[in-house]
Amino acid sequence: MSGLTESLHLLYFNLTSHPPTEVHLIADSEKKLTGHRRLLIVLILIFGLINGMMFITLVPKWQAPDEPRYFGEIQTIAEDLKIPGITTEKQIDHPPLYYLAATPFYYFGGLWGEKGSVLMIRFFGLIQLLIVAFLTFLIAREVFPENTFLHYGAPTLIVLNPQLVFITGSVQSDGLLNTFCALLFYQGVLLVKKGLSMKRIFWIALIIIGGILTKERFAIIIFSFFLLLALTSVRWTWSKLKTAESSQNSFFKRNIAVFTALLSLFSITAALSFRTSMFPRFSEYLIKGVNASNTLDFRSRMFKQFWGTFGWFDIPLSNRLYVMLDYLALFAVAGIIASIIGFIIRYDEERDAEMSRAKNLLSIHKKVNSDTLIILVFFISSIVITYSATGYYDTYLAGSGGRYIFIVSLPLTLLMTYGISRLIPKGYGDTALTALFSGFFLFNLVVIYNYIVPFYY
Repeated sequence: MSGLTESLHLLYFNLTSHPPTEVHLIADSEKKLTGHRRLLIVLILIFGLINGMMFITLVPKWQAPDEPRYFGEIQTIAEDLKIPGITTEKQIDHPPLYYLAATPFYYFGGLWGEKGSVLMIRFFGLIQLLIVAFLTFLIAREVFPENTFLHYGAPTLIVLNPQLVFITGSVQSDGLLNTFCALLFYQGVLLVKKGLSMKRIFWIALIIIGGILTKERFAIIIFSFFLLLALTSVRWTWSKLKTAESSQNSFFKRNIAVFTALLSLFSITAALSFRTSMFPRFSEYLIKGVNASNTLDFRSRMFKQFWGTFGWFDIPLSNRLYVMLDYLALFAVAGIIASIIGFIIRYDEERDAEMSRAKNLLSIHKKVNSDTLIILVFFISSIVITYSATGYYDTYLAGSGGRYIFIVSLPLTLLMTYGISRLIPKGYGDTALTALFSGFFLFNLVVIYNYIVPFYY
């Protein structure tokens, strides 16, 4: 029982303290960035652009889910100068931001006819994919600054995920939705690492407004963001109370207590209001979503559609390719499990060493970065809630697809790449990164020339 109590104390201190030193949950031993490594992200984005251009030019128009409908709405805005649902009685299925943002690309591409408009709007989606990849790179450097394999491996998996490229590089709003989700993930990481400021509040508010005006599913990420705000608020309040206690300033203590009460009241009110407005039967929604997503058929279908089921879900890959991707995912999971076990072993060794010197547990928790722990909780909660929501959509509403999980493609890819990095022998990081990039670029060529081109041409 004493070991369990100490572990609970450690978790509590991680959530409610901000250590002054930058020590990560699992230390990495990769080399520091050099000049040529800074250019590597540029090369990854360039190859991602080349790969995306092959997709958007070789896939015929109207061969992605909902592409004709989205193009029709954009055309209505561009040609009639009217916004459906706002200036006309005709309603659109989603908020209007994507349609408005894509209109300039429709005009420019229209110089070469309808096909030109389709290509330019698809190129607009490709730009969004590159933005998500770059944000993935920035977040990887913020959370794990020494893990260079993660810095470049994660954006590689973003720009070379063939299904993500296919969906984002089509005429639909999922790409813009993913971009706003990635921006909110990035601001969430900066909030934890660097604190809150008026400038950060402004950007967070702007991103939330943009996401809501793009697609309703953005609400899923907002809900996870509430959890992040709660954790950071608890940690901040705890640190201020400790400061007040050490200073013996009763006036300061009273102000902190009043602020904490008001903050708690506001958080509870906001959460209840959000739950009531977005999910009137939230408990039923969550339970049904978990039950619906906990089936072998659903998991298999989402996995295949996350990596590659093209067209209107009528161009699957061969089972051999899915099995290879499955092994890669299992490899990543094994790496994450190995990291957790390694952390527990190191913690036990450090605890025994500290206890033998008559030190208490408070000296141990300072070695663990609470920033990383809170960010991981933010990422994992976003993935779990999104997966549950996708199961609910798929079973009880109009159906779903692997693309519904793309709003958490950034944290999913980061965790997957991190797991892979933990099983790479020391000194083989560059070799592994080269193998990862080459393998996935070849994978995309196989998809294009062995599946998409033969199907349509």
